[in-house]
Parts: sequence; C-alpha cells; structure tokens
Amino acid sequence: TEKLFSSVGSLYRSIYAEILGTFLFQVIGGSTSNALINGLVLSVCIYITAKASGGVLNPGVATSLYAIGKLNGTHCLAYIFAQLVGAVLGARLGAILDLNDTYETWSWDSNGPGCVPHNGPEMYFKMFTWECIGMFILSSTVLATAIAKPGFGNIAPIAIGLSVTINISTSGNITGGAYNPARFFGPALAFGCRLNLIWLYFGAHVMGSLLAAASYCIMLDNYTNEPDRVRIKTCRSEEEQEERKAPTNLEIVCPKDDE
Repeated sequence: TEKLFSSVGSLYRSIYAEILGTFLFQVIGGSTSNALINGLVLSVCIYITAKASGGVLNPGVATSLYAIGKLNGTHCLAYIFAQLVGAVLGARLGAILDLNDTYETWSWDSNGPGCVPHNGPEMYFKMFTWECIGMFILSSTVLATAIAKPGFGNIAPIAIGLSVTINISTSGNITGGAYNPARFFGPALAFGCRLNLIWLYFGAHVMGSLLAAASYCIMLDNYTNEPDRVRIKTCRSEEEQEERKAPTNLEIVCPKDDE
C-alpha cells in the first residue's frame, strides 16, 4: 500500500481515477439519503479506482494520508482538486437525472440532490461535531484497514463503506451525511445550497481527518513499521521443535510460505 501511494502509475491516471470515482459516488450517493446504499456505492467506487489511485475519493482521507506521510504533497493537492471536480460534475448530472425535480434555480436554499439540510445557527455546533466525528471514523477506518500492516486486503473497501453507513444512520438527518468535503462542495457549488456553511463542513472534516491521523500514529504507526513477519506459532510435537532447533519450547518463528 505504501508503494501504491508513493508512485502509483502516472499522476494523470490517478487524477482521472479520482475524478471518476468521486463523480460516480456523487451521482448515485447524492440521489438518495439511504445509508446502506451510500456505503455500498462508496465500496464499489473504491474497488473501481483502487489500482489506479488508491481509491481515496475524499479530500479528508487525502489529508489524513498526507499527515502520516503516505501521500506526498503533489499527489495530495492533485487528488483534492480531482475529487472536488468530480463531485461538482456528479452533482450537475444528478440534477439532470433527478426524477423529483427538487431544484429550480441556483440559490442558498436550493434542495438539489445531495444538498445538506437547511438548519439554523442553533444547530451549527451539533452539525460541526457530528461531521467531525464522522470524518474521524471514516479516516480511521481507512488507515486501520488499508494502511496499517498487516492489512485487510480486499475486505478494506467494505469496511470503509460500512463506516459511511454507520455515520449516515447516526447523524445523516442532522448534517446531511457528507463526511467528505467533496460531497458537500459538489452540490453546494452546483446549486448554491448552503454554500455559506463551507467553513463549518470543511473545518469539521479537516479536524476529523487530522485527529484520525494522530490517532493512527499513536495506536498503529509503530506496529505498522515493524519488520514484516509471520505470526509466531507453537509446534505440535517436541520432535518438530528439535528439528527446527527452536530457542525455546514456547514459540517458533515459522518461515513464510514463499521462502
């Protein structure tokens, strides 16, 4: 995974993959508030783009990866730009495909597909806190399943999608269930909806992503940087221990299968 994020193909291919993945996530996920569908769509989009760009699809996640040194500055900025572009394009197409015609003109109180709720200032603290928590959970899931070693392989995108499902089920009715700067910015720029709250959502997402990076460094970074090894196993018989010339009777460091 580290090699993937340091030099994965060409930068142009990575940018295309991030635009495509975020575009699809916005078109389909923005058309419904259903938590399970949004989680499944994200998982599928990660599978589609993982080999080209790592399937980041979220400026907050890109910020976490940059903070822990898994994504360089050039790629981080390029990814964020691509994700924002993909989300805006996805929001516009989502409006064309919207069967309910929930938007009419570009305005602050527009209800276009993917727009966050029209809440008053008394809700801002709750919205900020829930979006921050949601971003923390999402980024932490990415770091724990796709970055930390040993990884979870092809199961990682499913876990990441489930984190979105959990977040939306918990607080989606309060915040609109963004947990992704691109998912807020796309509809906001496309329809003008709640564009004045960009400070709230972006601030919450940056804080959540940095807290996730700090938590990763505290819990998993040292473990991840240890030399790769197969877990220690106990041999079944004393004869087997003797053959391997084990230093103790408690544990044997077994060789890897490909060695």
